[in-house]
Amino acid sequence: MSLQDPHHSSSSDDDDIGDSRMGKEHPLDDSEAAQSSLATSDVRDLRVPCYCEENVWRLAYRNVRNNPANNKSYWVVFVSNEQRCCPMLAQRASACPDRPCFWDYHVIFLDDSAQVVWDVDSHMPFPCPVADYLHGTFRNLEFLQDKHRATYAPLFRVVRAELFLQYYYSDRRHMWDASQKVWQAPPPSYECIMTGWDGTTRDIHGNRSNLSQYIDMSKRANDDDDDDDDVAGTETTATDIMGTVLTLDEFKSKFE
Repeated sequence: MSLQDPHHSSSSDDDDIGDSRMGKEHPLDDSEAAQSSLATSDVRDLRVPCYCEENVWRLAYRNVRNNPANNKSYWVVFVSNEQRCCPMLAQRASACPDRPCFWDYHVIFLDDSAQVVWDVDSHMPFPCPVADYLHGTFRNLEFLQDKHRATYAPLFRVVRAELFLQYYYSDRRHMWDASQKVWQAPPPSYECIMTGWDGTTRDIHGNRSNLSQYIDMSKRANDDDDDDDDVAGTETTATDIMGTVLTLDEFKSKFE
């Protein structure tokens, strides 16, 4: 993720950066990302600034592996909007927690059974009750002028953690500045998470990544099953894999 200027659109580079950080094919438990998630006693140490999707992947892996009975309660939540410019308060990236960071996207981990959010990039309690987190992070966008609230209102793509672990992949090129030949933020030391890559698929920029699909909030998925029943025993669909997009009010109604 990267900080955005709300008055300018973001762009991406698609130049080749080579494969020096590309992960090899591993069973999930043997991946470097998975192993790194278990290497610390404090989950807050999993934080790598600006790589929130990988921080949450490792947090999700740690929980799914250690508490398999609760797997259906674990969710990965992408926060963005159609502008890809989403204001969030209490973020550690801001020198002042009361001033919003405008993220192109952010990712958090949610435990539905305990009704708590885990956000390693936030100054909010860790973990934090869902209602407290939403109020402290968005405050109903009261810090924005009325005319901007609809434009920058957050949307939430909610994905089952176990499916995110299975299908997410990224070669991190979205964080590579091709013009300067530098990383926008230092990448994690472990290999890229490529669990879900089929070996051939690339995005419109030529990247080996499906991150942009998770961030995309322009096409809202239909959620006909309010209870989100178990997908076990049924065919996993693209909607299952990519989850459901909710407004702030819908998210509150579902998880608070």
